[in-house]
Amino acid sequence: MFLPLGDDIQTRKFPFINILLIVANVGIFLYYYGTRPDYPQIVEVHGFTPAHWTWQSIFTSMFLHADPLHLAGNMLFLAIVGDNVEEKYGHLTYAFFYAFCGVAAVFAHALMASSDMAGKPTIGASGAVSGIMGAYLVLYPFHTMRVLALVIPIKVPAFVFISFWVFTQWLIVKAIERGDATPVAVWAHIGGFAFGFVVTVLLRVAGKRAPTR
Repeated sequence: MFLPLGDDIQTRKFPFINILLIVANVGIFLYYYGTRPDYPQIVEVHGFTPAHWTWQSIFTSMFLHADPLHLAGNMLFLAIVGDNVEEKYGHLTYAFFYAFCGVAAVFAHALMASSDMAGKPTIGASGAVSGIMGAYLVLYPFHTMRVLALVIPIKVPAFVFISFWVFTQWLIVKAIERGDATPVAVWAHIGGFAFGFVVTVLLRVAGKRAPTR
């Protein structure tokens, strides 16, 4: 198991959008999960269900999580990579980029969802966070990430850790297809990551081709 612990990139701008996203996710989870006994019903209404979704559920589903571990994993990844991507994109653009990554993720899930998953609500910031990881891979492929490998802390280039993460998503897809794993919305992770990666590549190419004054 590889768990990210941090990176070596120092940001010069305060990442207030990324912090607001983390605070919103944690706050909503603590309020609903910790105080509302009808949380499963809230998930049913506000989660994204491919068979009968609403535009509202696309966005509300991004701020709901199944349990503390689900929340902690997503926020850990977002805290490590989000501040750096926000600095590159700018605050407002980053906010929209995060949202669009989440939208791309839920539609990827809807497109690839099995019949078993089509009627079940999907929740979590995983798709949007995966998109931020895709952008991070383009922007900072050779910067060092601190990673916990099993129980040993090591340092690896970002592209090594993120490539390993992508590989694990593919392994999960194959395990689900074989019936060896419980179905999860792994295509939301893949779809969000692909969107963030491709959009960032296109923006970088467009920026390099733009005329200088």
